[in-house]
Amino acid sequence: CSKEDESQALTIDHVVPRSKGGKNTWKNLVTACKKCNQKKGDKTPKEANMKLLKQPARPKSNVLRTVGKKQVSDLWKNYLWENHES
Repeated sequence: CSKEDESQALTIDHVVPRSKGGKNTWKNLVTACKKCNQKKGDKTPKEANMKLLKQPARPKSNVLRTVGKKQVSDLWKNYLWENHES
């Protein structure tokens, strides 16, 4: 939705849901507000009639260097600093 609302914590969403074979890869993980994540549910964006604002991709390494691990939710740490498929 691209709405910037600081009270809305972003969630991690699978573009292709895990129930449909989606993996925990940079090309299959995106952020979404809770409302959009719930709206999409267990569907692909196409099935939910939603469009990705941006294609998912691995963050550039310089972005991760500027963010301290203490600034990031424990949920995100596994994705940001661990080696995952591209």
